[in-house]
Amino acid sequence: VEKEMWYSNAITYLKQQSYLDGYPDGTFRPDGSITRGEAVKMVGDALELNGSKQPTSYDDVGENHFASGYIVEATEQGWITGYPNNEFKADDPITRGDVALIIGRAFDISPSNQPAFTDVTKNDYYYAAINGLYHQELITGYETGHYEPTKHISRAEFSLILTKVLNVTFR
Repeated sequence: VEKEMWYSNAITYLKQQSYLDGYPDGTFRPDGSITRGEAVKMVGDALELNGSKQPTSYDDVGENHFASGYIVEATEQGWITGYPNNEFKADDPITRGDVALIIGRAFDISPSNQPAFTDVTKNDYYYAAINGLYHQELITGYETGHYEPTKHISRAEFSLILTKVLNVTFR
């Protein structure tokens, strides 16, 4: 019997809702990183987007990319933007700061200028999003008082945040 971990209930919930897939070998790899495309697909599934593959406006995301439809719809809805060079970098690991920004925009979580973490400053583009999620009890930082916004988010961390947003009983 697998030991219950801090993220077990969140992963079970997301799997039951069909918002989450593991790997073909039956593993979840909770400590692994999640890509920008995977994050958009999971949020898109939770928001019941269509997700049908289609051409995108990003130079680096082709029609056949698994997340192309979600990326198009999320861009149209305004909760994701690419980089200034017209790339989205869908296969790159996503950072904790970008997750906060995307989750905040996608689920219309009120941003906040009330600081929550010593390593997230007013000059950071994700500052108000991180503070907003923190003050809504949707994210936590580390014991150090830091959020580490430039660190790649783990699959377990992302799953817990998404679960909290979708279901307040997990807070």
